[in-house]
This record gives sequence, C-alpha cells and structure tokens, in this order.
Amino acid sequence: MWRNYYLYSILADVRQDNHNPIECVTGEPLGLPEDVSPIVKKFSDDYGVDGHSHTYLDICDIEKVKQIWDNLDDGVGTFPQQLLDLKKLKEVPVIEDVRVIIWFDN
Repeated sequence: MWRNYYLYSILADVRQDNHNPIECVTGEPLGLPEDVSPIVKKFSDDYGVDGHSHTYLDICDIEKVKQIWDNLDDGVGTFPQQLLDLKKLKEVPVIEDVRVIIWFDN
C-alpha cells in the first residue's frame, strides 16, 4: 500500500496535520490486542523501536474508515482497494470475529 498520510491519520492518528485534524476511527492507537496471535506478536517484536502506533480494527471500523475518507476534501486520492477487499470477510460464514492489526515503521 502506498504512503498516504490522510489514511494513516484515519487509521491510527499517525502523521496528523494539526492545522486540519482528521478523525481517527478508533480515537487513538489501541496497541496490540491482549489475545494477539504468537506470529503477529513476533512480527511486531521484530520491528523493535521502529514499530509504532499499533492498533487494530474490525470490519465495522473499516466501513467507518471509508465514511471518514469519503468526507475528506478532494485530492486525497482513491480509497485503497485492499481495505475494501477486507469488507468481504463479513460474507464468510465461518468467520465471526475478524480483526485487522496494523502498525507503522520509521
């Protein structure tokens, strides 16, 4: 996914423009979930001090991200298809609780 600071602001309050703040979907980064899988925990730990602003979103949050994006001024680019594709997980009957875990690197 390309660097888009508007999107980073919406997802985890990262790279905010203090003169024109954008709503963060979770209010602030939530950290890693307490029940994060061992492999995701290892990936996160491997980033060391370069990994920051860990947070997670559920499918409903992705829909909110899209709504916030759609209300931004023109010129922010196209909403990432990868995030739209995640919404399709709601249609999988065996998946009840899906989270997207993200963090940023320096």
